[in-house]
Amino acid sequence: MPRDPETVRRHAHSGHPLLRREAAVDHALPPELVELLAVDDDLGVRVLLAQNHPHAPAPLLLRSFLEYTGRERAHLITRPNFPTAGLAAFADHEDPEVRALAARDPGTEPATVERLTRDPDPAVRAALARHPNLPPSRLAELLDDDELAHAAAANPALDSEIIRQLVRNGLRLVGPDQAR
Repeated sequence: MPRDPETVRRHAHSGHPLLRREAAVDHALPPELVELLAVDDDLGVRVLLAQNHPHAPAPLLLRSFLEYTGRERAHLITRPNFPTAGLAAFADHEDPEVRALAARDPGTEPATVERLTRDPDPAVRAALARHPNLPPSRLAELLDDDELAHAAAANPALDSEIIRQLVRNGLRLVGPDQAR
């Protein structure tokens, strides 16, 4: 049932965070209210808006991901406006889920990508093994690594002949010139 726009507007402007949270989950929230709630002082308001509004702005999505560690955090990076550029800046963050954001940045430097394939966290290693900026020599190593072979095989920088060889040989490469 559609919500009354005036009630939603009053809730969005309310001094009570629970009413603002109620407004934040409205999928039809007008742009000016999205803008207002995107900078709300209450983390719950911002996260609910990021999780529910189809046009949640990129800065809100990133801020929510960085500040919120609860359920559905990972869902935030699947939102259409989640940013990709500049995420390499988080490559040294203490939180492994935040470090893994560097895998989403097409501009992450090859040296950073390579370093993160040796990260203490397995999810970070796997995410960066798929990065197209992974240096070919490291990609070849990872294709022969039991833990990361599958992730490395999904790397879009793999040469088509290497992919065919992987398929023929059950994800094992044969020969010295393995990744081009």
